[in-house]
Amino acid sequence: MGIGIIKTATSRRASPGQAVLYELEVVNTGAIELTGIVVSDPLLGVKKPRWPACNRTSA
Repeated sequence: MGIGIIKTATSRRASPGQAVLYELEVVNTGAIELTGIVVSDPLLGVKKPRWPACNRTSA
C-alpha cells in the first residue's frame, strides 16, 4: 500500500492576519485499489503557528 500526499498553499504570500488556503492532493502510489482512506490535517483551523521551544542562547 502506498499513499502520497502533497500539501500546497494556494498563494505564495500572505499579509499578517490573512488566511492562507491549502490544497491537499492524495495519490494512490501502490498497485492495489484503496478504499476507506481518511486524511486529516492536525494544523486545520490553527490561528497561530506553534513553534517548538528553543533553549539556544547563542549561535
